[in-house]
Amino acid sequence: MKKLRLGFVGAGYMGQLAHIENYYKMPNVEMAALAEGRARLAENVARRYGIAKVYPTHREICADKDIDAVVSIMYYSLNYGVVKDLLNAGKNVITEKPICLTSEGGKEITGIAGRKKLIYQVGYMKRFDPGVIAAREAVQEMKSTGKFGRLMYLRIWCAYGDWTQLSLPPLSTDEAPPAYPIDMEKFPEWMSKPQIEKINWWLNFYSHQTNLVRYYLGEDYSFDYANHGDNGTYLLGKSESGVNVFMEAYPYAHNHWDEGCKIYFEKATVEVRNPAPLAKQQAASVRIFRNEGAHSAITEPVIQQLNAFDAQARSFVDCVLNGTPVLSPASEALKEVELAEELAKKFFK
Repeated sequence: MKKLRLGFVGAGYMGQLAHIENYYKMPNVEMAALAEGRARLAENVARRYGIAKVYPTHREICADKDIDAVVSIMYYSLNYGVVKDLLNAGKNVITEKPICLTSEGGKEITGIAGRKKLIYQVGYMKRFDPGVIAAREAVQEMKSTGKFGRLMYLRIWCAYGDWTQLSLPPLSTDEAPPAYPIDMEKFPEWMSKPQIEKINWWLNFYSHQTNLVRYYLGEDYSFDYANHGDNGTYLLGKSESGVNVFMEAYPYAHNHWDEGCKIYFEKATVEVRNPAPLAKQQAASVRIFRNEGAHSAITEPVIQQLNAFDAQARSFVDCVLNGTPVLSPASEALKEVELAEELAKKFFK
């Protein structure tokens, strides 16, 4: 079996629970190296997951010719500098979202990946959820056949909640993270401090939903109206083909996770309910209503119960080893930063 020699940058909470452990389970992955500045944490994580080599920074991974691809899970203000180095070193890369802080930086590193013909996949992992994929396929089929009329309206929502779902704690030490030897990207100079706070919050939490809107519809869109305040943010817009888009981002805290999407045709609806991000072996549920007169029915497809982070890891490995299409490319992730900047200019004053 051909194996992908994989390096990792970052071994914090998300690095371990959402990424490293998923690759560790895959028989076609060789756990080649880990870059982590906290020396004891790095050794402990490397020992648990059978990672062969430990380095203090990503620069040693750049120089390691045995590494084919890199999973870089750093704070996203570091993505621009770290990813640029990795791509220039010829490594295929996957990072968490967002791609970076600015559309200018995103365009630069996306351009590097394109010129060097490297894979740069950004972690909008919800695209890989088997339930989300089944819902998108249903929507695209209904659009292409026209059997259920026009696609009219998409409503998507997400609220805070218990996103960890009793996950086991990661390995940890009392070491403070050292200052990372690279300049952190900064937000654009035109952004005010309140705009920066809002856009930082938006990219961290809700760019998942803006990314899914584009994935479900298969086309771009923009927002024309926003109501933003203590009770949440509510956005109304329209897609390129005229589909109305309504997004609800409202905060509340309890032991439940409330996220989903409902897509309306004239004679059908497709509804998705997403699980909490770290819910193990759990996919989104899908409910489809088709109005066919006397033969109308509500169906719930049987969905493979595979966590989205796990599915994302499998897809990245398959892309690098076998050349399968990238489901969440950097070019798509760049659009989320461009949208966030548009929101800042129009609504987040």
